[in-house]
Amino acid sequence: MAEHQRSAQRYPYPMNKRAKQACENCRRKKSKCTGERPNCSCCARLQQRYAHLPDVVIAEGIALYFSNFCNQPCPILAYAKSLESGEDGQLQPIILYAMLALSLRSSRHPFFRDQLERTHCTDKLTKLSWGLIAKAYCNGEIDDVYFEALCLQAQVDLGDGRLERARAQVAIGLRVAQTRDMLGINSLDGLGLAHRARRQEIVWSLFMLDRMLLGGNTTNPSTPTAIFELPVIQSGPSHPDLPSQTCEPDISLGSIDSGAPLPPQNVACLQIQTIRIWECIIDYIAQPPSSTDVPLWRHDSLRAPILTKLLDIETRCEIAGHVLSSVGSPARVLHEPALTNYFVIWLRFQLSLSAFNCILNHPFIIHVKTAPLKHRIPLTFLQKSYEFSLIHANWVFRLLNHMEEAKLMLHDPFLGHLVAIAASVHLEHTRSQYPTVAGSAKQKFNQCFQFVKRLSKEWPRMHAVVCIELGFADAHAS
Repeated sequence: MAEHQRSAQRYPYPMNKRAKQACENCRRKKSKCTGERPNCSCCARLQQRYAHLPDVVIAEGIALYFSNFCNQPCPILAYAKSLESGEDGQLQPIILYAMLALSLRSSRHPFFRDQLERTHCTDKLTKLSWGLIAKAYCNGEIDDVYFEALCLQAQVDLGDGRLERARAQVAIGLRVAQTRDMLGINSLDGLGLAHRARRQEIVWSLFMLDRMLLGGNTTNPSTPTAIFELPVIQSGPSHPDLPSQTCEPDISLGSIDSGAPLPPQNVACLQIQTIRIWECIIDYIAQPPSSTDVPLWRHDSLRAPILTKLLDIETRCEIAGHVLSSVGSPARVLHEPALTNYFVIWLRFQLSLSAFNCILNHPFIIHVKTAPLKHRIPLTFLQKSYEFSLIHANWVFRLLNHMEEAKLMLHDPFLGHLVAIAASVHLEHTRSQYPTVAGSAKQKFNQCFQFVKRLSKEWPRMHAVVCIELGFADAHAS
């Protein structure tokens, strides 16, 4: 019902026909607007920024969302690929503004004269979007569109560094979803395929965002994993060389944890399981080391179950045929464009998996966690953990190479931070006494650094990461 009420009005307040044609500046001043596009003569005379977005820019923004941001990692609106054509008539303002605030940061349309102007536009869209989301919540207009807009806007805040607001909104969204029994095992009963897929996309997007926003003083998600009884998404892009299943089985996190035999899982399902491990990694890193801790090399240490979970996901990945040797190079998309959606998710999943392994074995993390033990550390453990960190950092480099060969680009700032951590492993080897090793490490570091630098053009928060990486590189060079 809330969806019907909201669809009846295009803007956050009632307007007559003339007001609908007016630009934002003229509406605010209650001036008579000519409605000219792309430039209002009144705004041009007063040297004010015209607030209308041309239809071609809106259409490009919608297309950019589906090509650059959908399933990276949140699958919001993945069920509605028909919207990719650029017809925005079906999109209500509450979700259109959020979508454009996310997608237009990667736009290269000449409507935006420079990056500053593009940032100004996305900031304004962000403000409008949050205003509509807050108004919908206050008015009790809680429906699927509300949750979709919230997830899109939380991704914007995550990338722009407004973490507290994003955490609060995601926590509210999850609490509301829980009270509406959207997380329960029976919440999909009676829904058609499209509505079922839409509900799963919303719930698991909230699940992933709740965990991706962990860090700093926040080490626990707002909603425990055990609450999520809903089947994990199995409707994502299918394996490129296997026939897609007409009726995919329901797989819950509980059935995955039980250790019972499971059918091959979709790469989107595996991606959700991988992000779930981030919760364990943050909790592990945040705990201060103590001399009474179980040593890291023991099977009953805090580190051991995380490594076990990562290895379990690798096993499921191999069983389902989502390994590189089975699917082939992502460069296949150059000749088979239909595989683009699959390989975008595949690249993000594989990069996350490699980066998580790299973090757990990172020399700095190992050093901090073993510091209280002083000299009571097996050298074999130090050597093997160091080798593992380098192996997985090399995989990050290799996957970035595959991405570049395929002319694909991932736009998730969360992934940018993970790649920056992997780059720090390569950075240490640039000071090797062996020229071949140092040269190879420098090449790998530069590849990771360039990826992070490209992301920083879309996400201002990434500029801090770029500066840190440059500082480390300069320190190693001197």
